[in-house]
Amino acid sequence: GPLFRWRSPDGSSILAFRCGSDGANAYSQQVGKDIYDFGHQLDKMPHDMMMLYGVSNHGGAPTKQAIADIKAAAADAGKSFDVAFSAAESFSAAQDPDSLPVFQGELMVRAYGVFVNHTEVKRNNRLGEYALANAEKFALLAECLAGRPYPRDKLTAAWQDLLFNQFHDIIGGASVEAAYSDARDLHGRARQSAAETLHYSLQTMACDIDTDVAGFPLVVWNPNAFDLTAGIEAELQWAWEFPWYAGDLKVTDPEGRVLPCQIIQEKSALPRFRSRFVFHDTIPSLGYHVYTVTQESQPMVPSDFPTSKTTQLASRRFLVDINPQTGCIASVFDNLLDREVMQAAGLPRVLEDQGDTWAFNTTEGYGADLGGFQLESMQLVEQGPVRTLLRTRLRCNDSTMEQDLILYHESDVIEGRFRVHWREKRRVLKLYFDACVNDPAVTAGIPYGAIARPADGREQPAGEWLDLGAGDWGVALLTDSVFGYDVRDARVGLTLLRAPIHAHYGHPDISHQIDPAGDYVHLEQGVRSGIWQILPHAGDWRKAQTPRRAMGLNNPVITLDEGAHPGSRPRAASFLQVRAESTLVTVMKKAEEGDDIVLRLVEYAGQAGRVELRLPAIGAEFDMTIKPHAIMTLRLESHKGYQPRVVNILEE
Repeated sequence: GPLFRWRSPDGSSILAFRCGSDGANAYSQQVGKDIYDFGHQLDKMPHDMMMLYGVSNHGGAPTKQAIADIKAAAADAGKSFDVAFSAAESFSAAQDPDSLPVFQGELMVRAYGVFVNHTEVKRNNRLGEYALANAEKFALLAECLAGRPYPRDKLTAAWQDLLFNQFHDIIGGASVEAAYSDARDLHGRARQSAAETLHYSLQTMACDIDTDVAGFPLVVWNPNAFDLTAGIEAELQWAWEFPWYAGDLKVTDPEGRVLPCQIIQEKSALPRFRSRFVFHDTIPSLGYHVYTVTQESQPMVPSDFPTSKTTQLASRRFLVDINPQTGCIASVFDNLLDREVMQAAGLPRVLEDQGDTWAFNTTEGYGADLGGFQLESMQLVEQGPVRTLLRTRLRCNDSTMEQDLILYHESDVIEGRFRVHWREKRRVLKLYFDACVNDPAVTAGIPYGAIARPADGREQPAGEWLDLGAGDWGVALLTDSVFGYDVRDARVGLTLLRAPIHAHYGHPDISHQIDPAGDYVHLEQGVRSGIWQILPHAGDWRKAQTPRRAMGLNNPVITLDEGAHPGSRPRAASFLQVRAESTLVTVMKKAEEGDDIVLRLVEYAGQAGRVELRLPAIGAEFDMTIKPHAIMTLRLESHKGYQPRVVNILEE
């Protein structure tokens, strides 16, 4: 029925009313008639009913006629039910929640189009959320450590820009084309404000770090509240008084150890004027390392890393066979797990899509498989002491795709970076991964949690990760710009993009008549890019800390080229340490009002545990118990020595 209790994974529940069901008309356009049709059903209902009225569902006001009809019905003495103007809060307070049915699970996952439409606006939203959260963290640290005023008003304005674009048709990719110029501008303003706040804060703190080294200092910051191990790419521009340089580089960590370093192609086309390089290391939780880069050959580094060729990539952890006909992965063997973990990974396929923008006019999902891409070239671009990179170029009709397959010798993931120039219309581009798992347990990342889903082939919304469990092991897919997927058996289809007409509200009987002259603009025409990673692991996704790994991909390290100068701060530091089995700190900022500090903790694995927190910047240290699936907001009260108090999400 329309009124029920929705139960969350932690066991709590809220009252929910489903508009548009069982006569509960949503935004009625015939209020006078519908009131009576509606009211006659009340005899069969164990509770009151709520009727929403107004013009459409986008903030349209009630009409004068609707108000007159409601008043007339309320005054009608012959009816068998009461009619009253009210509000959702008053309606809810008058019901008996204990007498209502309870539902636990996902709601509204049928109209799958809005899960994946317009990846640019979705990705900009994700980038904006991380950028603003990072700006808050480091602005708070800059105030605590260096006295730089916290820019509360600037951050508030940037959040408002970002949140406006979370309106359901904008972020759902269902608006007309022109709306996305405005959305892009709002996202740009929010991200630019975040970047200014972030870098002013980082530079304020970097001014007091001891970077007085014999070489070029590189400060690498970790914006996450956990240690992050990753490949780190950086680029330096040599000062004018130096001769142009094309030689080797040496990278030294804060303790003086020389790290394997590999020269890669610089972003600019100014050879020998700039150098780009990659190395692999661990940056401490919400902290930094100062590296020294010098223009000289590294000392002899171990050369026992496996060699690769175009048809087989190798690292210490993986052996990856490449299909010479497709340029995609044909097999992944994991040396640590001693098993084949995946086949046919990163394989692009094109599917027919007759759905409208929302996919309202279809219940069958996407159409026939129209084929894949033709391999045009395959080249081993990089092979060195840090990583191997294989680049493939593929074509489908007028569309092209470039995909880099990357193996870091010291990493436990296989990385793919794709760049698609899409010119197909009413087509879907999927990227397929065949896991070597029988009857997998499928778990998907969702905001601040995870959910189990069946491997039934239905299109589903995607968070930052997806895991296929096989009991004592499993394989996860981590992504930074994929927002929909399907799983059938053990085959995952990541939805990279779809191309319906902008704002096409279709009907099955007339969809084939839409746009015979090709006058409408289709979604996703142009260039799209992103990253995926394959993470095989022992145990289940909880033991593998898959949510943490996905956050590390989506919120990577920040590199800062810094001048050489003395300072009172060390060359390595951490400003927040968290000891917890399955809890992440997602927010650290100044309170919206006053001088208190706010932390937000999320328990993602459904298990209670102890959390120990240490914030040396303010001299605070405490521990607590967190409940399964909890979203816990702590307010550290400045007038009480920053002792924590649990508050709600509004910080009350």
